Formats: sequence, structure tokens, C-alpha cells
Amino acid sequence: MHVARLLLFPGLLGILATPLAAQRHWSIGVEVGKASFNGHASATVNSVETAAHPSPATTFGFRVSRTGTRVAFSLGVLFASTGVRFEDEDIGAESRDILGLVEVSPQVSFVLLRPREAAFRVHLGAVLDHWSPEGASTRTSLGGVGGFSLGVPFSSRVSVEARWEMVLTGSVFEEGELPPQFGLESGWSDRWVLGVTYRL
Repeated sequence: MHVARLLLFPGLLGILATPLAAQRHWSIGVEVGKASFNGHASATVNSVETAAHPSPATTFGFRVSRTGTRVAFSLGVLFASTGVRFEDEDIGAESRDILGLVEVSPQVSFVLLRPREAAFRVHLGAVLDHWSPEGASTRTSLGGVGGFSLGVPFSSRVSVEARWEMVLTGSVFEEGELPPQFGLESGWSDRWVLGVTYRL
């Protein structure tokens, strides 16, 4: 009897472990998005220009994810080329294609709702931005990211995800790079992303 139980117990563990393991999987994805930037620098005295920040940009990236039933972990890398925009309330002037951005972002996400086969998630994480200005030294800044996504399966292995996120970082500028009437401040980015994910 004891021998039968000893033989039965590993078998039951194997049966239970199979669906539990199937609930966790690796996936890779490619993403394209649109980012707008605000903050970064503003005029501290009366000036024709009142703000300076990176221009809106198209972003490209890829992401590796480890997904469970309710929680997922991911590491994303984003690339963008953009410019610098000086503006006031009515008009703006832009220097195009003088900033390169590489961003690394580890994130954790939690399922809030599961409408049918889809998954509505909330995302939280950190970002490391590496900026490469034309004719100036590179610089990095740390920040945080939060947002929401809706993932819809297209097949057993392929799914499509739409994501909105807000990123908060330090200024892309350094002291002395802008006219003296500007003061540096935190920057934030509002982003919409569309991704295609393949389950491994």
C-alpha cells in the first residue's frame, strides 16, 4: 500500500504540473508607436520661446516577455530619432533629426480584466533613456513608466497588443546647452504602441 502511494504521488504531481507549466510561457514581440514629449525645459524669464523639448517621434522596438496567468514580466528596447522643438502658446520652431534615443524598460504587468480571450493589463516599470544628440555628448536618464494595454490573440501563438503608457524621466538637456532664459525640468512622454507578439 505504501509502495502504491509512493508511485502514485509523483504521477499526480506530473499531472498537476503540466497545466501549471503551460500557464507560463516566453514570448517575443515587435512594436511600433508614436511618442510625444513635454517638459524638459521652460523659460524662467520673459522670452519669445517658452518651452523646449524633443519633437514627436515614431518609435520602433522589441520586447521579450515571461507571461503567467495573472502576472507578466518583460524587457523592452525602444529606438527613435527625433528633433528639438522650441515653442510658445501660438507658434513653434523645430530642428529635425538631431536626437537619437535608445530606451531600455523592464516592466511588470497585471491582468485587470479578461474579456473573452483578450487580456486588459496595467503596466508598471522603470526606464533607462540613452540620448545621442548631434554634435554633443551622449547622456542617460532614469525614470518610470506606467500604462495600460489590451492584448487580443490572433491565433494560438500570435497576438496583437495595443498599449498606452506615460514615461517620466529627467531632462534630455544639460546645463549650458540652451539659452540662459531656460531652466531644466523633468520630462514626460505620452505614447501609443501597437505590437505583435509570438509565443515560443
